[in-house]
Amino acid sequence: MRDAMAGQPEPVTISWPKALSLLIERSYTDAVGAKGMLLQAMFSGSVGYYPRRAVSLEAQYREGLLDPETGLLRVSCRERPWYIRVILSDFDHQFPQRRSSSTTVEKKAVAFLAEQLKTDRNKKRGDAWKACHENFPTLSERGFRFRVWPQARQEAGLESVAPPGAKPKRKS
Repeated sequence: MRDAMAGQPEPVTISWPKALSLLIERSYTDAVGAKGMLLQAMFSGSVGYYPRRAVSLEAQYREGLLDPETGLLRVSCRERPWYIRVILSDFDHQFPQRRSSSTTVEKKAVAFLAEQLKTDRNKKRGDAWKACHENFPTLSERGFRFRVWPQARQEAGLESVAPPGAKPKRKS
């Protein structure tokens, strides 16, 4: 850990509740499991915290002096309690942001687009891409072109690749 006294800047920290919500958001676990995962990472030393004191965090937890909901730590009944702050760089290294499953997004996009193609069978790929990208911002254009578009056309009862040539003009 960096020591602020040694002339190095104090690392960026986040609150205990924020660390718990990030664990849940990153789909590592549910609310109950997040508390256990964060505690275990801190007990093992893989995730640092501030302020550091000459106390064992694990011992304080066993004594009931650390609240796993809020990160409130009591060192003694005479001393004022303080909140543990998690070092963000350690946290991100231990629990990196997971990418959402592209197949899940693509399946939803196929269903969405198939419904649109059933009502407008002459929909252009560019217009379909715009509609899909608005509704599914994590969908890649490559995934759209090579997987979503052909599958959606098939589900709508069309050929996966449209026949070449000019399309019929829309009647006003």
